[in-house]
Amino acid sequence: MARKHLWSHFSFDRKQITLQLRNGNGVKITSRVLPESISHFSELQKQSDRFVQCWQFFPFTLSKFECVIHPEKYAQVERWRKKLKRRCSIFLIGSAIALVFMMSISVNMNKNASRALTEENLLFLEAWRTIDRAYIDKTFNGQRWFRYREDALRQEPMNTREETYAAIRKMLATLDDPFTRFLEPEKFKSLRSGTTGALTGVGLEVGIDMASNGVSANLIVISPVAGGPADRAGVMPGDKILAINGTSTQGMGLYDAAEQLQGPEDSVVELTLHKGDSESRIVSLKREKITLNPVSWNLCEVSRNGKISSRIGYIRLTTFNQNASGAVKEAIETLRENNVNSFVLDLRNNSGGLFPEGIKIAKIWLDKSVIVYICDSKGIRDIYETDGTEAVATSEPLVVLVSNDLFYC
Repeated sequence: MARKHLWSHFSFDRKQITLQLRNGNGVKITSRVLPESISHFSELQKQSDRFVQCWQFFPFTLSKFECVIHPEKYAQVERWRKKLKRRCSIFLIGSAIALVFMMSISVNMNKNASRALTEENLLFLEAWRTIDRAYIDKTFNGQRWFRYREDALRQEPMNTREETYAAIRKMLATLDDPFTRFLEPEKFKSLRSGTTGALTGVGLEVGIDMASNGVSANLIVISPVAGGPADRAGVMPGDKILAINGTSTQGMGLYDAAEQLQGPEDSVVELTLHKGDSESRIVSLKREKITLNPVSWNLCEVSRNGKISSRIGYIRLTTFNQNASGAVKEAIETLRENNVNSFVLDLRNNSGGLFPEGIKIAKIWLDKSVIVYICDSKGIRDIYETDGTEAVATSEPLVVLVSNDLFYC
């Protein structure tokens, strides 16, 4: 009498096939077979009355192997195999069609979105990308930067250039960073004119006086240009400018102030000034052409026991305009003709200016050295250094004076 085997379980997945049979004595035989290994079927083959070929179907591959199937169950398994193969084929074809359809919809949506962006939107996005790429704080002051972009494009009016500029200023205001500012073309032009070495105005270098809570309070005089209209009128460093032509400077930006202080030659501007506990006063200044010579110098002789023991070359640098590095070199050469043996470089109340000029002046005083690292959110982006070939004054001791500090070099 032939041994009789009945199926009690048959299943498979991507990792293994599970066969569970029950023989005539009720003993269960279980085998778990890896698709690439058929040798485990040997024990089942010994107990089988018939071997047949069946197919194991995976979503993207068909692999053939010998498996043990009782004759009575072969027809049932064969029908199941064909049915599963047909359904999976239909599923794969349907999935491919759906994928192509979804990709075409996505492409069309992207094209439509691109077409929907106006020139003003693109200008706003250019400003957004500039901040996204270079801003050092990648939390963007604790806000979701990509979400802000999408919300702004939907909600902020950008129908005119002025509305777009307003949207950009509003975006930068969310960073709460006084060193990140947006300059419209006219204000940028005004900034550049202040670094060319000549302008028409009242001869004032101004800054922002910050209130105790960090909010901009008033404009403050950094320094008057020597011999200019403001200097002749007695305007002093530290004077607060409360109003320009009757317009309060509360919250006024530097570039708005520069626009009002500069103007046609011989025109008049009125400044309301205040300092300390004294009463405010109004000063009328006539605009004139101002030559911004950023360097002044002097020879200081120190006597000891009635004899000159030291000759110090004093150089004051008020701004880093395009004349600055050349003027510093001239001052050094002139002072060396007077046999100075040390230098003092006075940068107090320096109003800043052109970065390249700052690099050139550093090279005057330094041997081979790194001058400055420029870093962004991804780390060090640029390194500015000198090899000493442009050095002019490296042998004499140097003292550098800055506001509220003293550096020895």
